[in-house]
Amino acid sequence: MRSFILFICLESLSSIANSQKSQYKTYTERDGLSSNVVNSVLPDREGFLWVGTANGLNRFDGNAFDNFTNDPADSSSLASNEIQALFFDRQQRFWIGTGAGISLFHPRSQTFSNYVPDSLTLRRIGATFQALCDDADGNLWVGTRNDLLIFNPRSGRFRNSGWARFAAPLRSPTGNQTRVVILDIVAKSGTELWVLTSDGLFSVDTRTLAFRNYPYPTITDFFGAHLYYAEPGGKVWIGTYGSGILCYDAQAGRWANFHTPASISLNDIVYGPRPFSGDTLMYCTPETIIFFDSRKGVFFSPFPTRTERSRDLPEEGFRDLARQGSLLWASTDKGLVKIMPQQDLFRFHPLPSPYNPSRVYRSKLTAKLLFGPPEYVVSDKGASATVKSREGELQISPYPYFAEATDGQAYLNGEEKLYAYDQRNNLATEISLPPKRWPENGYAVRNSVIDKKGIVWTRAAEQGILRYDPVKKECHFEEGIPTARDKQINALYYEPRSHSLWLGLEFDGLYVYDIDKKACRHFPLPLPASRKPGAFLCITGDGMGNVYLVDYHAGLVCYRYGSRDFVRYSTVDGLISDNCTWACLDARGSLWITSDKGLAQMDTATGKFTNFYTGEGFPECSGHLSADTAGNVYMPADRGYYCWNTDHFPREPRNWRIYLRNAQLPDRNLPIDSIYHFSYKENNIRFQFGRLSFERSAPFSFEYNLNESKWQSLGSQQYVSFANLAPHNYDLLVREKNHPQRTFHIRFIVGSPFYSTWWFNLLLWTSVLLLGLFLIKRRVKAIRQEANLKHRLAESEMSALRSQMNPHFIFNTLNSINSYILEKKGDEASEYLTDFSRLMRIVLENSRKQLVTLDEEIKALTLYMELESKRLERSFDYRISIDPAVDTAYVQLPPLVIQPFVENAIWHGLKNKKDSGLIDIHIGKTGTGIHISIRDDGIGRATAGRSQKASGNAPFGVKATTERLTLHDRGARVITEDLYTEAHVPAGTCVHIFFENQTSR
Repeated sequence: MRSFILFICLESLSSIANSQKSQYKTYTERDGLSSNVVNSVLPDREGFLWVGTANGLNRFDGNAFDNFTNDPADSSSLASNEIQALFFDRQQRFWIGTGAGISLFHPRSQTFSNYVPDSLTLRRIGATFQALCDDADGNLWVGTRNDLLIFNPRSGRFRNSGWARFAAPLRSPTGNQTRVVILDIVAKSGTELWVLTSDGLFSVDTRTLAFRNYPYPTITDFFGAHLYYAEPGGKVWIGTYGSGILCYDAQAGRWANFHTPASISLNDIVYGPRPFSGDTLMYCTPETIIFFDSRKGVFFSPFPTRTERSRDLPEEGFRDLARQGSLLWASTDKGLVKIMPQQDLFRFHPLPSPYNPSRVYRSKLTAKLLFGPPEYVVSDKGASATVKSREGELQISPYPYFAEATDGQAYLNGEEKLYAYDQRNNLATEISLPPKRWPENGYAVRNSVIDKKGIVWTRAAEQGILRYDPVKKECHFEEGIPTARDKQINALYYEPRSHSLWLGLEFDGLYVYDIDKKACRHFPLPLPASRKPGAFLCITGDGMGNVYLVDYHAGLVCYRYGSRDFVRYSTVDGLISDNCTWACLDARGSLWITSDKGLAQMDTATGKFTNFYTGEGFPECSGHLSADTAGNVYMPADRGYYCWNTDHFPREPRNWRIYLRNAQLPDRNLPIDSIYHFSYKENNIRFQFGRLSFERSAPFSFEYNLNESKWQSLGSQQYVSFANLAPHNYDLLVREKNHPQRTFHIRFIVGSPFYSTWWFNLLLWTSVLLLGLFLIKRRVKAIRQEANLKHRLAESEMSALRSQMNPHFIFNTLNSINSYILEKKGDEASEYLTDFSRLMRIVLENSRKQLVTLDEEIKALTLYMELESKRLERSFDYRISIDPAVDTAYVQLPPLVIQPFVENAIWHGLKNKKDSGLIDIHIGKTGTGIHISIRDDGIGRATAGRSQKASGNAPFGVKATTERLTLHDRGARVITEDLYTEAHVPAGTCVHIFFENQTSR
């Protein structure tokens, strides 16, 4: 494969123009370019091509464009869609000059940082930031509409260079004062820059900011000029708008002017002169691309003139050039043009007029070419002869076919005739055909195939399959093969291994006819998800059982003899187009397929496709292909034919790689990387891949493998989406289906939720264990406290019971009964004894209960006070009052909790009182509880305390009952209140008992 670099190896520039041919492809908005108006093109060191347009920035990988545009709602998007300059600084940072400032591209995040000078630095910003260059200190020099600025990337601030003040006195009075523009900036030396402005050429020392002017007197306005190249020796090359090329020799201090010859370009507008090789410059005019030998002063253009222009090369509108290896890129106002060296793979062989063949064949017997129409012609080493017929005029079909047996016997077809062809004598003999099956149809004789027994089978497309025995000279229609009046037979192939005929019936799939068994099988072979049978236009095979069928608008179907199955191929699998027309196998086993987009070569062993697109300068396909035994393939063309050999083709593209174009979560784009870490919520991920290759921009098909699963196709969009991924470590492999040896690897991790991590589980189980231990300990403590409480309660109840069954009370009661008996007061004794027995029965019954109703408690208390009042000869009276809100049948209390306080009032408060006393008991409601007050008008606690101390008796029953109450109800309280007269004389005692957890209905 030759390349543009061969230009410098030829002896003269004229020989380049005469010998070197190119192929072209123009990319437009239809191919994904953001605008057809291309301003600038710049390759990067990663292999991508950056394209600045009037409507955004584009990154091109040779196959697809990624567009970057301004989004007003996103501050990290491009500053403006008007791209004016592209520049890589010494640190390989990518800067873009736009209509609204400069932008710095961040390749990992694929975002931009935007910078614009303030009004103090640049009073009128305008809409021009079209010149960029950096100096040795890392500063960026920015050419704007009104001044030359210096930008510090570290601080993000602009400052003025002072050029406007320096240039103002030098400005020509006849120049245009309204469009002062810094046009281009390039390096001059270590500390100097060349600056081309609308006011002429300047230089500046980047350290001292000292300017110099280099006037060219005949041009006062350089607007529209370009300075892209300054030689290390000091020559500066400037393209002007209408004045050709200017060259300033800094060492000699002289200007030179070179004009484009009118024979090459109609105008003298020069865009972007750049070095091509040695002393050769390349540049473009609005009409074409030109090379200039600066040493000899010779101009030439190896590209077609406007009248010879390829349909893939614009007629005008060229703006700029860029070189990328063996490729040239042209910026035009009609798109981006790729100019490639002509790949001398498909050699064209012209034929003299009036020959315009639709079929070309190579004879095995004579090694001569046979082609037609308008007639069958045999060609050998430049000499040609027309095939003659014994019957006179040889009829020829618009679709001529040639079939050759192993013994050299051949057959030709006419539209309504079949001929046996004697190749040695170049003579055709008509074969008599049987009567038509359907008289209203023609024979439409097409191709013939010859089986291993020498029988000739011919496709009469509108009648059926003819069987011709060359020994017996008999020809008839084969009856066992299905035909129809309204359907043509579109294809016929003989498969020798199975000794069968393969036929494509119009929109009725495939028929395979076993010649020996005279049996026919039908294979509809519809497209997936369709019941419409295949429509096979061409069938061929390798003679070993493998058969290939071209399906109308539906790609290719292959029958694999080893697996006995049919496999369908389409553009998804790398096929050039689904609209294919013809196929043939060459002697090396490659399958060649013609289509509406160009040629495809299939490696039948691997199923890989190599595509050659008409849009990239490869031949247009007329439909028919044939091959010879030497590996050559023949394809007819306008006024000639193409011939090629598989051995001359590269086995696969050399310089290409798979890369990650885009990575996304549902809510944001991800930075470009090879390893990703996601949280468990970030489990819906999309990756899009690209193929970086400029050798041939052919469709390709990716497939992926996730964690060594089955390989699956990425589809036409070349992206894969994963939804609801489980927490895990993932390995994603991507490869091109036709080149599986190269893979692209991404690793990503979907993290586990915190509650499923090992540390959380450890913490959880540790917490559960500690909580369990705490609860167990607490339960043990509660059980112990409960046991202790029950023990104390039992003891208090026993103490209370003992206090209730006070021996003094019983002894005094019995003495009282005895006194009544001695005094012969039988009735009183009997009544007293009855009341006492009732009280004892109540006390004994209630002692077996934990709780009794207030009603039962009042009954026992009333009996007790009645007995004591009788025994003490009515020395005190008693009274019980109950609040109506208190339901005595509902409220429950521990038994005999009031009696000890009443007994204490009688024995210590009233017994020693000189006059009659009173015990007043009141039961009332307080919120959710009840209040019991026991009031006596006795001697008071102070006086009673002295008597108890003297006698040694203590109120044991009161203490035991108080403890019992608090054990029963933690909210219960006992408050003792001393009563006094106004003179502060003791007037009795009042005991208040509060139960918090008792309610009334």
